[in-house]
Amino acid sequence: MVGEFRFDGVPSIRFGTGVFAGAGRLIRNYGKSLLLVTGSRSFTSGVAGRDFLEEMKKSGTKIDIVNVDGEPHAEFIDSIVAAFQNSNIDVVMAAGGGSVLDAGKALSAMLTVKGKTWDYLEGNPGMKTHPGTRLPLIAVPTTAGTGSEATKNAVLTTPGEPRYKRSLRHENFVSDIALVDPLLTTGCPPEVTAASGLDAITQLLEAFVSTGSSPLTDALAESGLQKAFGSISRAVHNGDDTEARSGMAYAALLSGIVLANAGLGAVHGYASILGGYFDIPHGVVCGTLLGSVTRVNIQKLRASGSGSEYLDKYSEAGRLMSPRKGESRDYYLDYLADELDRLIDNLSMPRLGQYGIMASDVSALASETGIKNNPIQLDRGDLEAILLSRL
Repeated sequence: MVGEFRFDGVPSIRFGTGVFAGAGRLIRNYGKSLLLVTGSRSFTSGVAGRDFLEEMKKSGTKIDIVNVDGEPHAEFIDSIVAAFQNSNIDVVMAAGGGSVLDAGKALSAMLTVKGKTWDYLEGNPGMKTHPGTRLPLIAVPTTAGTGSEATKNAVLTTPGEPRYKRSLRHENFVSDIALVDPLLTTGCPPEVTAASGLDAITQLLEAFVSTGSSPLTDALAESGLQKAFGSISRAVHNGDDTEARSGMAYAALLSGIVLANAGLGAVHGYASILGGYFDIPHGVVCGTLLGSVTRVNIQKLRASGSGSEYLDKYSEAGRLMSPRKGESRDYYLDYLADELDRLIDNLSMPRLGQYGIMASDVSALASETGIKNNPIQLDRGDLEAILLSRL
């Protein structure tokens, strides 16, 4: 029997090589004033970006451009809102990586309300409830990783130190349109492709074994994992491999959908804390810790004598990753743990020590790490050992 579950909305998805060519028509459906949120260089300097800007100019569309450099923080959103709050923007288009998409979501929401962004962030003791209003939003990912084009939250850093990451969240913040064109990711450097791709795999795997998963999220996660396992190394080592880029764009899109509906585990618990205390990219945290967390989860599930359904799922992930079929559950469990470690090494994922994290930091970091939706309870010693293994 299929049990009860909830599955929240997704954007209108336009996926495929070359679909970005239709962006101008989509924007004109909303009006003649566009706020384009993008990264510091790559999109507007590329052929697709230049062609798009020329098309907008010829059509008489007024374009204001906001450049996002690094991970967006609440004060940055406030400064842009102050600059454009009386500009009668018809539509926001965010074209870039996960940070750019998060900034676009936050701007589309905050341009419709009074007050500071901090007032509406989760974790703020005096948090106000956002009414859910926003400007029309088109999300255009240029990396294959976070799946932010399909989620309902914008991740922002908070004022002061440590720079905790908090979400501006509402069911209505899902973009109107996710325009996913794998060709836009071909210029992504190998190290970014690796980190963002492992982030997508982490989200798919954590959602698959999440305590909040459902048959629907399981089906999507399996489909995404199958594509990602067969595509990530090719995309990293040959950025012009359109088939591999397409596979990773698809996997990243599904990772956003399943994380929003199933929740994530310990890897992302670490990511929110490490990203607050150290200048370490989110994808690097996920990529470098995925293998260690998966191995410990499997070991503890085996030792507990319970959680068979989660071991079955980890085994299925190992089967999707392995060229050998018809092996035992234990074979695929061991294969998954070993192969994730090999993949992380082959993609040259940095260790945590390269970002200034030391053994003396481990206890404090572990004490703040959340494990919501993780398939097995991890104690303080487990959390510390995982970090120490990747210093």
